[in-house]
Parts: sequence; structure tokens; C-alpha cells
Amino acid sequence: MQRGAPTTTGFPFTFPSAEKNPNPPLKKISAPHMHLEMLDLLAPALVDKDRARVLDVGSGSGYLVACLYKLVAERGGEVVGVEKHAPLARRSLESLRRVVPEALESGRVRVGAANVLAQGALERDDELFVGGGGAGGQKKSSKSPSRPLPSSSEGGGEEEEDNRRKFDAIHVGAAAARLPQALVDALKPGGRMVIPLGPEGGNQVLSVIDKSRDKSGGFTKKDLLGVRFVPLTEPGKDKHGGL
Repeated sequence: MQRGAPTTTGFPFTFPSAEKNPNPPLKKISAPHMHLEMLDLLAPALVDKDRARVLDVGSGSGYLVACLYKLVAERGGEVVGVEKHAPLARRSLESLRRVVPEALESGRVRVGAANVLAQGALERDDELFVGGGGAGGQKKSSKSPSRPLPSSSEGGGEEEEDNRRKFDAIHVGAAAARLPQALVDALKPGGRMVIPLGPEGGNQVLSVIDKSRDKSGGFTKKDLLGVRFVPLTEPGKDKHGGL
């Protein structure tokens, strides 16, 4: 697959190169086979589930956001993409408008600029992902919700509201030095996260985290294969100026 050429879905793969841009926010994207691997691992948590919510951390080009939306669209699901580089978030929205315009219009696909490791980042959903200065240029549609769409459970109360803000599946496209507890907490009971773990430039492993179905907050971790990903950086420590 050549960069700059459209895929079969019409999604463009065009990024600033290191030669033309001395401070590029993105030098690498995951290989197509890794995208397929991630989708295959996340599918069991999403297929046949009504109104599933998915979080894509390090959404970059937005390609996987579009693929994930295709998995959950038929049953009213939604996908939230988080990219720490605001220019990339804006560019991905341009591409997504060409591929899944109806999803953006309805609010079922949203992309925002944030660092998920920042304290409370995933709790400020409206500010980061729908509108405002942190949303990577995404305009709030008149049809989009003012908060995340409810999942299969309806009703009031703090517990139901907390559940609405959590995710059935989380994809992380950068390697964390250690498993981020904030992302584990963001999973619904029975949810699944796929995340590379390990130090920058060192041994990394692709891991699957399955949250227990009860309310204990427990989880299991399964290591699958060796990988090499860019690092999931702490806030303020990105050398390319990300959040």
C-alpha cells in the first residue's frame, strides 16, 4: 500500500514526511496487517452488541476509527478517536468526512485532541470530543448529542451515567511503558482493550485486557506477540509538541 494513494475504501494515507517537515507529528502508521489484527481482537467485544462504544487512542489518520465504525454502525454504536496532535485530529476529520460523513453528522464518530494519560481527560467528554478548543476543529452538529450516546442500559443515577461514559472496547495505537489504570477504568464490565506494552525502543508486547463482567474492576491480561510501536507519552513529554 503506497502512502498518498487511496485505499479500496477511498481513505487517503498522506502524512508529512520527516524530510519535508523537521518536526513531524507522525512519522509512522501501523502496517495494514496490524490494523487487521487489532480489529480481529476487538471484534468479540463488539459484534452483535447494541449501541457499543469504542475508544481509539492515538487515532492518527482516522483509518481505524472508520473501520471500527463499520463494525458497530449497524447496531447504533459510536466511536471516539483521541489524538494528542491537534493538526492530525483535524486532518483525520477531513478524511472521515469523505468516508463516513453520515457518522460525523450524527455524532456517532467523534475525534478530539487530548492526552488520555492526563488526569481526568476521559471524564471531560463534552469539552474534548464534541466541541470547543480541544476538539481538533470538529464542529458540533445540531444532530450530535451533548454527551456520549447511552449504551444498552438506560436510566438515571450515577451508576448508569458512569456506565454511559465507559467503553466496550479500547484500541491503543502507541506503546505504554506500563498498563494505564485510567484506560482499564474506562472499560465497561466485560469490555476489552488491545494495547502494546513496553519501553520505547525496547521489548514490547501486544496485550489483550479483558475486564471482568462483575463490578469488581478486576481484569485478565494476555500477552500475544512482540511488536514495535511509538510511545504513549505522558502529558508535556512529547518531543514533537503533542499534548
